[in-house]
Amino acid sequence: MQAVIALVVFGYIWLGDYRSSLSIGNESAAKKQTQGLFTSFGIIVVSLILVNYVLPEKLSFPDEGSRKIALVIGSILISGLISLTWYIFISWLDIYEQEKFRYMFLTFIMACGSTFLVFTISPFWDMVGLHLNGEFWNDFAYSSLRVGLTEELVKFLPFLIMLLFSKQIDEPFDYILFGATSALGFAFIENIQYLFQSDLVYANGRAFYASVGHIFDTGIICYCIAIAKHKGKNLLLAALLGFILASLAHGFYDFWLISDYYKSFWPTFIFFLFSLHLFAIMKNNLINISPFYEPDKRLDVVRNKNRLFNLLLLILFVDYISFALLNGVTEANGFLQHSVSRYTFIMIYLVLSFNSTNIIHGYIAPIGLPRVFFKSLFNRYPNYLGARVKLADPLAGNRSFDKVLPMQGRLMKRVVIDDNFNWYHFEEDVPSLSAEKTGILIVKPARTEFHLFNKKYQTFRIALVSKELFEEKVSFNKDEIRFLGNVKVRALIEPKS
Repeated sequence: MQAVIALVVFGYIWLGDYRSSLSIGNESAAKKQTQGLFTSFGIIVVSLILVNYVLPEKLSFPDEGSRKIALVIGSILISGLISLTWYIFISWLDIYEQEKFRYMFLTFIMACGSTFLVFTISPFWDMVGLHLNGEFWNDFAYSSLRVGLTEELVKFLPFLIMLLFSKQIDEPFDYILFGATSALGFAFIENIQYLFQSDLVYANGRAFYASVGHIFDTGIICYCIAIAKHKGKNLLLAALLGFILASLAHGFYDFWLISDYYKSFWPTFIFFLFSLHLFAIMKNNLINISPFYEPDKRLDVVRNKNRLFNLLLLILFVDYISFALLNGVTEANGFLQHSVSRYTFIMIYLVLSFNSTNIIHGYIAPIGLPRVFFKSLFNRYPNYLGARVKLADPLAGNRSFDKVLPMQGRLMKRVVIDDNFNWYHFEEDVPSLSAEKTGILIVKPARTEFHLFNKKYQTFRIALVSKELFEEKVSFNKDEIRFLGNVKVRALIEPKS
């Protein structure tokens, strides 16, 4: 049932994005969305045909050793596809100063090697005597220290080497990018082991949960360092704080899965959903404070949704095909049915939460949980930066504002008021107001969902903020704003695609 609900929600959002593209005359975007949808159907249909009608019922092996070799190869290929998928997505977010692939590959290879340091560190924990024994605090310490702290340390080392001995980490988002790449190198080796031991059964769980969890945990450390550097704080203290938080997060996730006495999937699942929301804020903040910011460079959020969905769908069906070759068609079809019912929801949640991005240069959103948990998934804040618009007569509010209308100008800068990302600085073509005396004019759509470029007048709220505050920051509270009322707004030209 949850799979059906998730697909309905994703279909609703896809349809909204498609209609939005058509309403502003962006036929290219609508075409790409349609192509993405056909690609999804293609992956599904081709995979089903291959397994049920083309490929052999089951590969035959002369002995168990040959089957194990095939299983190792399949585990390596699927694990590689998982790491590659998440690296590709994270790299799409690096829009201002893209990194050379050779440095990312070097980080990945170092992380693959550093993974084996876990076995070197394990004797220390044996000496300390930290083992699972069924006691709550002991098992939580085991999960946070022996598992969490150890793994975060070995994942951090390749990132640290690149930070200290290369000049590649030169913007805030690079901290997340290189940290995620290191985490994916670790996950690549770890996933091979899990896939081999489970006969490929754990592939989807490793793709949609464990690998993402590794990215999030390492991302905490890298985020703390990046923010500390941006704010001029102590980097060592920031790294220490990051390690503590990452180890606790890692430990909390694992505790409910590995403790025999407290084993329960639901605490880990709920925590994982919270982690996705927090990671979305972290990566968004680091993009916002890039020193290489260029207003003309934008994330293609709608296209990225479709592409990430298809990459995750590909993992699911590659695993299905591989499972069929090893175990037979009948078992594979049962495995696919189980995978679809179990993983569709989280797959779609990943696609929507990771693509909930609002680029507002200079804005650092507070790290916290939303008042409405699923609100962040419905990212209905189109970026109309640079659009030229006309302000007509006001509907209500300050009638003294009538004398300067109509006004024509451009939406020049996004600003935030009480966590609402939908405000824009309106800059007149020919100034009729004194910014020093009256303030800076800002506007926002009266409704969250809107299509500014459908050639009709829309209702906008209009307000003033002092020039001094406007030059100092991009985020304000309502007490710092003078609201004037509502005004009619119509687009004069479409923004650049």
